[in-house]
Amino acid sequence: MKKLMASLVAVLLLDFGGQAVREVTGFESFSAMDSVAFAAEERKRRKARRVPNISEMTYRKFAQVQELMDLKEYDAALEVLVDMEQRSRRYNGNELGQVYSMFAVIMWSKENNAGTIHYYEKVLEQGDDITEGLEHGTMYSLAQLYFVEGEHQRSLDMMEIWLQKKEEFGDDPGPNPRYFMGQVYYAMKDYPGATEQIELAISMAEARDMLPIKENWWQLLR
Repeated sequence: MKKLMASLVAVLLLDFGGQAVREVTGFESFSAMDSVAFAAEERKRRKARRVPNISEMTYRKFAQVQELMDLKEYDAALEVLVDMEQRSRRYNGNELGQVYSMFAVIMWSKENNAGTIHYYEKVLEQGDDITEGLEHGTMYSLAQLYFVEGEHQRSLDMMEIWLQKKEEFGDDPGPNPRYFMGQVYYAMKDYPGATEQIELAISMAEARDMLPIKENWWQLLR
């Protein structure tokens, strides 16, 4: 059952990532929608919290860890991260957030969901010392991991916080997160809750001309 849930989450991650990653690349064909997107980007830049700087020495450590991860030498990467964690007093919250995020990625690569959750939760413990991007991405990942582990209410609670933060930051998360929440409600056998979220996801997709609507979205309504 967990493997099935994990595969569903993987699909959701791909769908969500493709929908969420948008960049303002220039002024060619600058339509009304482009204008709205540009204004949203400007608001986000103004709202972005100031976080502690990452030192050059710490950047080098991160580059070393990333290189090892790219080579799939996860145990060697963990050795570097463990050494950094043991010297945590010399790092600020932003740096520690990155350390714990790398820990989480390695735990995920090792199919250690409990370890992944543990380190993602430690990322969020750094509070306003981490960027909104890291915070929001970590929350979304945690919501999906809670779902995989059968902690459905925790998943929904995290999604509600995530949606609120995205709204405050001026981001449009699109319909995919609502579909994910519909799946969580469905797993809880809360069918009215699932229907509400799926119908909202479909209406949001239709409003954005994201057609055709995926067949599996309709299936949960049948």
